[in-house]
Formats: sequence, C-alpha cells, structure tokens
Amino acid sequence: MKQAIFKIVKKKQPHAYRNKDALENVINYVLRETARLEDDLWGSIGTFGKSPSSMIEDFRKVKRLYDKEDGLQLKHLILSWGKRPDLPRKKMRKLIKRTLAFWGEEYQLVYAVHEDKLPNGYHMHIVLNSVSYKGNKIQITGKKLREFKRHFNKIWNPYEYILKMS
Repeated sequence: MKQAIFKIVKKKQPHAYRNKDALENVINYVLRETARLEDDLWGSIGTFGKSPSSMIEDFRKVKRLYDKEDGLQLKHLILSWGKRPDLPRKKMRKLIKRTLAFWGEEYQLVYAVHEDKLPNGYHMHIVLNSVSYKGNKIQITGKKLREFKRHFNKIWNPYEYILKMS
C-alpha cells in the first residue's frame, strides 16, 4: 500500500487566517496557475462562481448570511499522494470529487491539485469556509478526522492508497 498524507495547515502567527484578506490570500495561492499544471483538477463545491474572486465572494455571502464575518475565515487542508497516482485523468477527477464530498456536505470548499514539488510533490490544497451551510463555525475534531480517514480509505484502498494523518 502507498501512503497518502493528510494535514491541517497551521500558521505560526497567532491570528493566522483571521485577517480580512485571508480568503483572498489563500484561495489565490491555491488556485495559482503556476502550481496547477493540470487544468482539470481544481474547482469548488458550494460556490456558483468559477473564478477565484467569485468563489471568495460566495464564501463571504454565507458568512454574511449568518453574521459570522469575524474570527477564523477558513481551514486550509493538504492531501498528498507523494508521486502522481498512476490513474487516468477521468478516474482521478472522479476519485477527488468523491473524496471532497465528505467536506462539501457541510462546507463550501475550493481545491486544486498542485505539482510544484515534483517528483514527489503531487498534492491537493483544500480551503474550507469557516462557516457551514447551517451557520455553524468550523470545528475539525478527532472524531471528524477519523471519519474522513475511513471515507478516504474506502475510496482509495482499491487503488492501493491508505491515509496517514500528519
């Protein structure tokens, strides 16, 4: 089995991801074309817009709807496969969408697969809105992480991947 690694990005600054421009900074970073060598492995769930600026605005609409525009703006997750999985592009897109459905049931998200640290840097950035569709602030508990691990393994084990939490 090959290991995929999942981690939550934690910034060292005490107010990281709480500043007003956090959404712009992180989503623009994740969607930058220089890291996305594959044009078909990026997108969003729960947003209508297809440009970074419209995705950011859609995140803000949910925050405004529930009057939760302050505090933490996002969660930044990374899922790494190491080397590029030996799968057809169509299959890869399908598996990624199934994987992301776990988070997309509760939160808007933006994602992009990056290949900027080749040969072992095939990874996906996932940006979750800090406010759910129901107006709850995001909390990623140990239980939620274990559920995600089971979800990932159910999808990816047939392709010889197992998830390790970092």
